[in-house]
Amino acid sequence: MGRSCRASKEGAEKIKKAFQLKGWTQDYLAGTVRCTRQTVIKFFASKPVEKRLFQAICNELDLEWGEIAELEIEQEQSSRNSVMNTAQKNTCEIASGDYSTTKVLTPPVSVAIEQKPSGKGKAIFVLTGTIDSVDEELLRALETHLRTISKDALLTIKKTEEGSIKITLEASLKGLERLVALFNSGELTEVLGIPVEDVQLLPSTTRDEDQDKSRLVQEIIAQGAKGRNLCDVDLSGANLSGADLSNADLSCADLSDTDLRKANLSGSDLNCADLSGTDLTDADLSGAYLHDAIIDSATRISDKWRLVWEIVNHGSEGRDLRGAMLWNNNLKGAILWNANLSGANLRNANLSDANLRNANLSGAYLSYANLSGANLSGATLWNANLSGAYLSYANLSGAYLSDAYLSYAYLSYANLSGAYLSSADLSYAYLRNAIIDSATRISDKWRLVWEIVNQGSEGRDLRGAYLRGADLRGADLSRADLRGADLSRADLSSADLSRANLSGANLSDANLSRAYLHDVIIDSATRISDKWRLVWEIVNQGSEGRDLSGANLSGTNLSYANLRDANLSYANLSYANLSGAYLRDANLSGANLRDANLISAKVEKALFIETKGLTEDMKQNLKQRGAIFEDSPGDRSEVYAGR
Repeated sequence: MGRSCRASKEGAEKIKKAFQLKGWTQDYLAGTVRCTRQTVIKFFASKPVEKRLFQAICNELDLEWGEIAELEIEQEQSSRNSVMNTAQKNTCEIASGDYSTTKVLTPPVSVAIEQKPSGKGKAIFVLTGTIDSVDEELLRALETHLRTISKDALLTIKKTEEGSIKITLEASLKGLERLVALFNSGELTEVLGIPVEDVQLLPSTTRDEDQDKSRLVQEIIAQGAKGRNLCDVDLSGANLSGADLSNADLSCADLSDTDLRKANLSGSDLNCADLSGTDLTDADLSGAYLHDAIIDSATRISDKWRLVWEIVNHGSEGRDLRGAMLWNNNLKGAILWNANLSGANLRNANLSDANLRNANLSGAYLSYANLSGANLSGATLWNANLSGAYLSYANLSGAYLSDAYLSYAYLSYANLSGAYLSSADLSYAYLRNAIIDSATRISDKWRLVWEIVNQGSEGRDLRGAYLRGADLRGADLSRADLRGADLSRADLSSADLSRANLSGANLSDANLSRAYLHDVIIDSATRISDKWRLVWEIVNQGSEGRDLSGANLSGTNLSYANLRDANLSYANLSYANLSGAYLRDANLSGANLRDANLISAKVEKALFIETKGLTEDMKQNLKQRGAIFEDSPGDRSEVYAGR
């Protein structure tokens, strides 16, 4: 079972019912177990979770972890020896005990034995408390006491770790087994007055396992492990410097004392991974999940990534993080309420579901950051750069966003009630389904944009409206009076402008891709590019027999247009909507039809010789509808022969 457990299908159902009975939130459960919400989410999703946390969560839900965990597959069980079988039995007995006297604020951690062919082994000896309780004098006293009860004069303490009194012992296998036996029998409950928490035996390392580990290490070095599932693997002590482990699943993996200098760990999942003593010098941890990863004082890691680890695991409410360089970091679910992040660089950071309530983000650089579901209520974002930020379902109620830069920000379902957006730049911001109320302070221009995309403006009087740079994708502006309106640089892609009056309107540099321009009123005073004026002419005046060879009609809406006998040779019709278009006898030789919509188009006797972007299935379909293709030079066997 390694370092992790996952819930079985039946166990997941029990978890769901137990959680509903408790009436808790996932955040509350994470707090009681003292882990991150991401680990709790994995627990509920039946994904691998570090064993001690799995047991602690089950304990909080009043569940027997042995009944919840997925059983190991037969092949894995057969590879384990009798020591492992004994360990599983003992662990089950211990796990089923009453932990009510020991709060999981200091979760039970195991005494783990690693056997060696030489007869020596290592053990992780964990006591209740924190590392602050340990000093050199106490360590010497513990070592002496453990030598006495293990009857091994050579027992030594090799390492202590942060977070609890977690001590690595090295001694003879017999001496370590004696300690475990004493613990299991109930005779060893405390050492020098400090309670002993838990015992969990691990299987001995066999030669085959060593060879498998060696092969895996060599494989990673030679081929990399980009995106590979390495959950729960043992890579401890391996030299993986410079290895490509980007986007790999290393959750619950044993990476203790591993050399990962200059390794690419960007986007990797290191949730619950053991990084104690690991060398991460110059490693790329951009976007990596460090939630509940084990890092100690011996871990070599840059200040930047250690700070990220601290933020996601210990929270940073009220912390002074002014000017912090946290770009490209995974801070998902981080607790940062009341934190001072003014001037911080959080570009491209993952702050989804983070708690930033009342945080100071004045002048912060948050472009392209993922803030979906984040709580930013009451936050100060004056002059913050949120261009391209993803703010879907974010809570920005009461937030101060004066002079904030929100161009291209995605605000769908974001709560902006009571937010202060005076002088904020919302050019190309996506406001569909955003929540705005009467208390939201926002300029007339952007409130109008919000109304258009959310309430529709069919037949609305918008004469002279200033809509420059607005995101009006898919808006219903049919029959709207837009005479003299400024729509320059506006995104009107897929908008319905049918029968709208655009006389004298400014549409320079506007995006009209796939916009519906049928029956639109345009005059000589309308400022519109040659491409879109041509499209307007085609759909409203027809282009039967017209020479359109080489024309750029990509992304246009030409549905039901009359293009009979038109010369469209070598025209760019990629992504064009030609559904229902009349193309009989048209020449489309050499045209680019990549991702074009030709559903229900009339194509009898239309030439599709050497066209680009059509799949074989599309070609066969068009042939059946009467289109003419030439499969090779000089071969015209597919000439239309009538029905």
